[in-house]
Amino acid sequence: MTLANINKYDPPGNSTISLRKDKLKIHYDVTIALSIRNITIFQVNDTNTVMRQTASGHISEFYSVDPDSKVISLTVLPSTFNQPNKEYVVYIESNFVKQKDTN
Repeated sequence: MTLANINKYDPPGNSTISLRKDKLKIHYDVTIALSIRNITIFQVNDTNTVMRQTASGHISEFYSVDPDSKVISLTVLPSTFNQPNKEYVVYIESNFVKQKDTN
């Protein structure tokens, strides 16, 4: 069995994100389909972590899969990245995607 590994993501890690950023893109090395788990975006404030957005792979209004089935785009709510100069972390749960050919 081949695992679905992330090749890259946009915006890249440790980069500055615009307050108007409305999409996150995740590029995989195999063809994938959305599964049952979540992507969650957290804001880190010193010792506190605050959930800013979470969405399941089953909620199609937040996700689109490119025609090659290797890139997922997540629609980011306007309120998610709404505080400048803060740290944000994206957590992708296991089983968020499944390999398209083998489920």
